[in-house]
Amino acid sequence: MKIDKKVYNYIEFELQHYEKSKKKIEEMKTDIIEEENEPLGKPAEKKAFKLMTTVSLIQLEKRVQAIEKVKESLNEDYKKFFEWNYIIQAGIVKTCNEIPICERTYYNMRDKIVYAVGQEMGLF
Repeated sequence: MKIDKKVYNYIEFELQHYEKSKKKIEEMKTDIIEEENEPLGKPAEKKAFKLMTTVSLIQLEKRVQAIEKVKESLNEDYKKFFEWNYIIQAGIVKTCNEIPICERTYYNMRDKIVYAVGQEMGLF
């Protein structure tokens, strides 16, 4: 299946920022939990409600969960690729040398991961 270039780039962006997104989720949750309590109402209930309804937090969690679901389903070779390409962000040459794979295999593995994440995100 041919993926629109803008969609492909969006998925690649999300994969490249996966670790940052996980940290951002934790920061957002911490900020909500540590907010100053309002004088009226039950603070714990308000914080729980805010954790469940903050749109940016929910969307970020969905994207990270989609990536994690695909990551968990990968075989060992693809997990190594994921680590070198998206976590370490070593680049094509170093990723190919470390796994080891050829450049063509690199692009095939990348495309399969991008496609799987796109499917999990419901983009196609």
